[in-house]
Amino acid sequence: MIRSVCGDKPKQWDLALPQVEFAYNSAMHSATGKSPFSLVYTSVPKHVVDLVKLPKAPGFSASAETMAKEILAVKEAVKAKLEATGKKNKAAADKHKRLKVFKEGDDVMVFLRRERFPVDEVLYPEENLGASSSEVEETDVGRIS
Repeated sequence: MIRSVCGDKPKQWDLALPQVEFAYNSAMHSATGKSPFSLVYTSVPKHVVDLVKLPKAPGFSASAETMAKEILAVKEAVKAKLEATGKKNKAAADKHKRLKVFKEGDDVMVFLRRERFPVDEVLYPEENLGASSSEVEETDVGRIS
């Protein structure tokens, strides 16, 4: 998006960044059906044309209860849309999924993470900062000197 805005001056991308960010945040997302700005601030972002002062309609004011109901309705609609999109993506991913069946004696490759095993005292001396060499090796330091 920045590349298309900068055009023939790619080294001035930082000057176009605010415009691109506003355009991205005000564009509708396919998964939610709303723009990121409208999800966070519960209203459509104001563009330059929207900043023109219009005469107020007499007798119109939005109450807090109506606004809260609208926010909850938008929240529920977005939640339903995200769940539907998730189901659609899962169905598409499951088309290519294969069931892997292992038998006893099969060779398998296992990736084990560090968090599953305790810290080894020999390999991690920084964990044993309280112990001196005489305590670890059970030697009498006085006899060495």
